[in-house]
Amino acid sequence: MRKKALWLTVVLVAGTMMMLLGCKAKEKGEEAEDSARPAKERPAPAEDKPQTKVVLTCGMPGHPQFEPGKEPENGKCPVCEMKLVEKEIPAEKPQ
Repeated sequence: MRKKALWLTVVLVAGTMMMLLGCKAKEKGEEAEDSARPAKERPAPAEDKPQTKVVLTCGMPGHPQFEPGKEPENGKCPVCEMKLVEKEIPAEKPQ
């Protein structure tokens, strides 16, 4: 029984080491491929990420939205009395 447990341990350790070494070699290979690509084929960094801002709102259409820190003291919508929650919305682009 001890021999089986020893062999099982050896096989598990060897398999884990081979898997880890294979992952590192794959990462190095990907880096080499990326540097070998011409600049026009490389993906451009995302410069046009959509800007968002956080507002507090009850979620009902037509009800007011508040900037964080400028909401009513009780934390509820002044129209429907629902609790205000944070929501991400697209930021307005300056023109």
